[in-house]
Amino acid sequence: MRFKHQNNQQSIPSINLIPMLNVMMSVLAFFVLVSLNLTTGSQGVKVELPSDEETTETSMDTESKNLIVTLKSDDSFMINQYKQRIETPEQLKIIVQDYLIKEKTGTVLLMADKTVSYKQVIDILIQLKQLEKDRVSLAITAENQE
Repeated sequence: MRFKHQNNQQSIPSINLIPMLNVMMSVLAFFVLVSLNLTTGSQGVKVELPSDEETTETSMDTESKNLIVTLKSDDSFMINQYKQRIETPEQLKIIVQDYLIKEKTGTVLLMADKTVSYKQVIDILIQLKQLEKDRVSLAITAENQE
């Protein structure tokens, strides 16, 4: 028994994606705005920078504890700007090792002339870091401080 007005074909159900995409974009925009407010708000990490007075005091204290080794252009070394010249890396390693044993908190800084090649500087730095890697560093200076 069929009715005259009933269709023989049933319509295929469809899903309209546009409203769902509108909701998803709104949710995304909400989370982006909330995350920006949380990261840039007053809840950020507070960093206390040292003042100029504190910096000069600490640099004077640490400068006396540091062993500054200068690599000259003629492949010789000077220590803490004294007139004593060290000619070989082996002599330098002996002096640095004695210093590291005597000064438990001191560090060794390697400085080089501008004319010394990078390879020489890195080779000497590697040799010194083999003695104590945490207390040996490469010292650099700004151009206006020379």
